[in-house]
Amino acid sequence: MEPELWELGEYFPMDVEAMGWLTVAGIFVFIASLIIMPLLIIRLPVDYFKRLPIREWPTRHPVVHIGIVVLKNVIGLVLLLSGVAMLVLPGQGLLTILIGIVLIDFPRKRNFELWLIRHRPLLRAANWIRQKNHQPPFDI
Repeated sequence: MEPELWELGEYFPMDVEAMGWLTVAGIFVFIASLIIMPLLIIRLPVDYFKRLPIREWPTRHPVVHIGIVVLKNVIGLVLLLSGVAMLVLPGQGLLTILIGIVLIDFPRKRNFELWLIRHRPLLRAANWIRQKNHQPPFDI
């Protein structure tokens, strides 16, 4: 005999308010990924994956510089975690992971970026977005 839904609540307690907030957060992340991901992919230079990374930071006050670096890494981490979640939830998971990794600073990052973008479905999706916005495809 199958248990009723209210009986399942005894074994698997569900907080209705928490489920509501998770639903709202999931919808927000999905919509944000649909808007932000194409913008970031379009703004990357066509030879981003071919050239050596150059760090040209304008001369700024050290506090401003550190704040920008921390903010960039936090945004990258949020996008990376959102992308991992989007692998099982609706959204552009692999593209979100790629953009998150592009923003985060960590050792051997360049090798990981190149490994990711060389996967045909990811490269095809990124180039499709660039083509739809009249940008040349990535030069790998």
